[in-house]
Amino acid sequence: MYVRNLLAQSAMAGWSDGPFCRSVAEAGAGMVTLGGFNVDDATHGAALAVGKRRREFTFPPGQLAEKINEFASQIRPAGSLVSVNLRFADPVRIGELCRAVAGHVDIVELNAHCRQPEFVSAGSGEALSSDRERLLEAVALSSRHLPTVVKLRAGTMDPELPGMIGDSGGIGIHLDLMVPGEARADLALLGRIRKSTDVLIIGNNSVVDGPSFIEMLRAGADMASMARALLGGTGPILEILGNPACIEAMGRPAERGHPLL
Repeated sequence: MYVRNLLAQSAMAGWSDGPFCRSVAEAGAGMVTLGGFNVDDATHGAALAVGKRRREFTFPPGQLAEKINEFASQIRPAGSLVSVNLRFADPVRIGELCRAVAGHVDIVELNAHCRQPEFVSAGSGEALSSDRERLLEAVALSSRHLPTVVKLRAGTMDPELPGMIGDSGGIGIHLDLMVPGEARADLALLGRIRKSTDVLIIGNNSVVDGPSFIEMLRAGADMASMARALLGGTGPILEILGNPACIEAMGRPAERGHPLL
């Protein structure tokens, strides 16, 4: 699998639908991420509750495959890889949904990241970071159909988890490197994680411009992702991809682009 550059867009619940991701892809991002979407009744119920206070996707689980495939078809002509972020409590539903969207999206991202109490109480999001059995079962099931990444909070992640994800069939991790109370990513922690695993690492948090993009790559990320910096428009993508220093930091791509697999 190849990607045209090493800049990704991270999922933002309630925002990252087909039209939003299409605009990001048209600006040139190497990978865009739909979602997060809720694949079973437990996570759907949690989303309905959270949606009372913030934007959320609340598509019924039975309609989700059709909706994801529709969104992916809107994005595909723009040339980015298409990922989809999925929240779940039931690993079996992950396997079923990944089978239904294979061939439409390129990568599935399993969400072990959301920390809203409703999702955690439902056994999804960050609750999965400490429930290895269910998380790794989902990785194994999804990997039968699609390359699989797990989104995690780096500060609370078990250092052994990336290796377990790889052993279960996953290709990598998407790390939220938030430093609590500070507007920066924990690049030192990223460096330590990089030394401990050879799986793909997408670095997330505080990537807003050329210098922060370069710092994330130099600290050890294979790709760097942006999120809320894009809510005001795609200008940050254009700035990064037009910056000679950013292009140099990404390195010379192969003929088909930068290899991920």
